[in-house]
Amino acid sequence: YQNQMSQVNNWVPTQANPAASKRSTLFNRGKSVTLNSKFHCPLLNTTKCLPTNMNLRMSLTKNTNDFLLLCKADTGYSLVIEDCYLNITYYRVRDEILELIEERLKKDPIPYFISRPEIIVRPVTQSSRIVRINDIFADSILPPYAFFMLQRSRDFDGSMPSNPFIMVPYKKFQLYRDGVPVFADPLEVGNIRKIGEENFQFEEFGEYLRQLYRTLGKDAQGSCLINENNFQLNFMTAISFGADRSSINERHLNLQEKASTNIEIDLGTETYPEDLILIVYAVFDRQIQIDSNRIVRIIE
Repeated sequence: YQNQMSQVNNWVPTQANPAASKRSTLFNRGKSVTLNSKFHCPLLNTTKCLPTNMNLRMSLTKNTNDFLLLCKADTGYSLVIEDCYLNITYYRVRDEILELIEERLKKDPIPYFISRPEIIVRPVTQSSRIVRINDIFADSILPPYAFFMLQRSRDFDGSMPSNPFIMVPYKKFQLYRDGVPVFADPLEVGNIRKIGEENFQFEEFGEYLRQLYRTLGKDAQGSCLINENNFQLNFMTAISFGADRSSINERHLNLQEKASTNIEIDLGTETYPEDLILIVYAVFDRQIQIDSNRIVRIIE
């Protein structure tokens, strides 16, 4: 035990993911950490003023300890949530605006356009270095933007020794809309460097990182949480599907389109996990209406 504690006390955070490393060190010492996260509710994130006197019910569900703790199985560790806080920022709206909203509600429900996040999981069934998956989105409806990533299914399920937030890198990526490639040339990383019999590492993630920043509307030297130091851990491809392929920060009208989709991913090596899955985080447009009784109805 003393030897283990000495290793923990003298431990230096890794540069790949220093924040996660620091949290792990505190947990190993039996300390507590404070985590801040945005409340993921699209209706509350809209920029359009909501009617007053709306009843809101929010709930939080704790994930399993296996998903939250990265350690050997059957170690006996558990995670305890000591307290939970909700920080709220209120905006004072002028009385004239509130009166206009009430007058409108007396006549017709008010329409709101919000986002509808969806996680799509597709198994990788073929056992070859080229991964091909067709019909990614239901009913061929394209979201305004989406993020594509590969992961091991055991990591996604949250087994205790694995890290669910580390993605599997790949060498080339291409997506086709109605058979037409989105990129003139597939996105590609640099050379592959062998670091063992079954382990390998890609170099130069420039094209993927630039494409991610372009979709997010961030500058290459901005404050995005994913940077050139930790991109290999968070390896993903981001694509804007709007008619003009603008970033997600643009506020102008961008039509949601329909098209068949299929992707082609070159893993870059014949040595790869057997239980790969494709994860797609897509954000679709949704229209709702709120009537004078503050009833929310989903239109589409």
